[in-house]
Amino acid sequence: MEFLALLLIILFAVFAQNWIFEHWGLKKLDYHCRLSTDEAVQYDEIELVETIVNRKWLPAPWLKSEITVSRDLDFAGAQSVVTDKSRFVPSFFMVRSYQKVERVWKVNCTRRGEMEIQKIVLVSTDLFGNVTLSRPVETDAHVLVLPKPFDMEEMFFAPKNLTGDTVVRKNLLEDPFFFSGVREYTGHESMNQIHWNASVKEQNLMVYQHDSTSSQTLTVLLNMQSRERDFSEVPVLLEGCIRTCVAVLENTLTEQIPVRLMVNGNISASLLKTHQGLVSTQSWGQEHILELYRLLAKLKYGISDSFDDYLMDISDSVTSSDIVIVTSYLTDTICEFIRLKQRQGIRVKCFILGRISEEEIPDDLDLFCLREQYNEQTQSREEWVS
Repeated sequence: MEFLALLLIILFAVFAQNWIFEHWGLKKLDYHCRLSTDEAVQYDEIELVETIVNRKWLPAPWLKSEITVSRDLDFAGAQSVVTDKSRFVPSFFMVRSYQKVERVWKVNCTRRGEMEIQKIVLVSTDLFGNVTLSRPVETDAHVLVLPKPFDMEEMFFAPKNLTGDTVVRKNLLEDPFFFSGVREYTGHESMNQIHWNASVKEQNLMVYQHDSTSSQTLTVLLNMQSRERDFSEVPVLLEGCIRTCVAVLENTLTEQIPVRLMVNGNISASLLKTHQGLVSTQSWGQEHILELYRLLAKLKYGISDSFDDYLMDISDSVTSSDIVIVTSYLTDTICEFIRLKQRQGIRVKCFILGRISEEEIPDDLDLFCLREQYNEQTQSREEWVS
């Protein structure tokens, strides 16, 4: 009889605790998950902070949070499972009565883009594992990871090519403060334009020669097409092009050069289907450059048009004093576009991230192949495409 009574007491205790945990296990249990910042730079280390507050007398002896995040948020030391688009990270807790527990994860931002905590599910059980409870947790934690600038050698950006005024072929007004030489007096110039020293030397009236000038502006053209005839996505090549664009934009900050970004891609896949490329406003300063960084961070893989067609469509609208083209390959159309702009008095630089031989580089164009330099900087973090 004593054994039977003891057995009944044990069974009653088990069923009682089952009922208690089933009804109260996840009640008055607050869970919050946040990221330490909403904006970071590629390869930065940020923090993911989990906070659990138990506001009742019943402890949570076994509690698990199942966190699903963007796969490019790499949890240091976490036993995570990675799929095509997500990373699954389990996190285990034991929370006593009226206790607050906080856990901090170190997270590395391995890629640029919009990263988020996609889903969180809390899972709990009783002392004996008989009852399993689960509850989804709402969260809006996200971080925009800006692309890290490619560390380019100084030879690619001579200061004399990225600052000051530049002579243009045509303008409505001449610059009275810019002198390019002297010429003979025609009778239409005012007396204060006479160059007396040159007149005495030439024994004839000579006047100052003024050239038309224009404040320097820069247009950066980014090609989001990975190969000339292959439209498949090659993320490493395209990411290299994006990081090169960031390096070019960063260089304009110190000189306050008005800059515009044009891309045969966009930040929305739906806009790509309408063949609408990305065109930014033209401005300068820290806020404008930061906004361009954000646009580059949000760029989707895919193109609005082939780059050759895109160059032909925008040719007439690109009238800045300087152009930088960033592409993963070189075609005859790109070369002809560069020559056309050079004949118009526009300076053009072209940075190529793909594989190209010296024989393919025309001598009359300002081209730079950055494949080897970029490969050296990324070989420890990314696998280069052969």
